Amino acid sequence: MLFISARPAAIKASEPWKFSEKPIEWYHILSSQDNVLSMHSSAHWWRTEVEPKRFCTAVRRKNYPSETTENLRGGGTGGSSGVRVGGAGSRPWIQPAHTITFLPPVVVVNLLPCHLIYKFKGDGVMGEGSISPGKQSFVSVDIEKSLVAEFSLDSFPIVGELQLPAGRLNFESRIELGDCDQRQLQLLARVESSHGGAVRICVFVKHWLVNKTGLPLIFRQDGECSIS
Repeated sequence: MLFISARPAAIKASEPWKFSEKPIEWYHILSSQDNVLSMHSSAHWWRTEVEPKRFCTAVRRKNYPSETTENLRGGGTGGSSGVRVGGAGSRPWIQPAHTITFLPPVVVVNLLPCHLIYKFKGDGVMGEGSISPGKQSFVSVDIEKSLVAEFSLDSFPIVGELQLPAGRLNFESRIELGDCDQRQLQLLARVESSHGGAVRICVFVKHWLVNKTGLPLIFRQDGECSIS
């Protein structure tokens, strides 16, 4: 089996999805050092206005068994003609020692003690939602294109942006939010790539002050003229 097709399972009978037009290929990965990630999308059967479901597949080869030169040339042992997929003249047989992992293109992890609101923009709005404290959300976006992620909180409606260029990412960035009185709140976003390119975004702050006095408190950092 050289090519594998996949699609999201239909949770409801009214939500059938087509198989991805791009097959999942594994036979060209011959080394355990390789980790190939590819994007796939599944369109709705008849509702063309609905955004397609996107997912990633990561293919890795295990350390065993190792391919021999004769296998790669299509030759067999003992002078035989060897095993070829599809008969003579086709590609040589590759031993199936691969692991195929299905994962979302982007995972957003909320490490804040409050709800986090997010919106991803590319060619239009590609994904949006809200994440409970300590939870994570899977976002179906196209990571092969540059994206802009917007974040906000209930008490800080002025959004902050996070630029996500295409490709493998590994950086940390500040996200500046604002409330109705133009007071700023700086969040931190740690962006990491896994499985060859899938994106994981952890949103957090270095310090979080918890007010249990029952009184409204206003804080100001020492040396700053503005309040927080």
